[in-house]
Amino acid sequence: LDVRAREINSAMKLAAAYALADCASDKGLSDEYIIPSPFDPSVAKTVAEAVAVAAIQSGVAQSRRGE
Repeated sequence: LDVRAREINSAMKLAAAYALADCASDKGLSDEYIIPSPFDPSVAKTVAEAVAVAAIQSGVAQSRRGE
């Protein structure tokens, strides 16, 4: 939404998946902890930023305001 992407493409989906995986690895994986908590405040920000960058790089979105 921040970058006004016209569509959701594969690059954006992969960016979201990798960002989510990075959030989980920060806490240490275990049998009971394979994805980060959706209530962890860093998850939404980290994933949104990664998806925004992928959207801009793949040409389906505008750069952020002020950049």
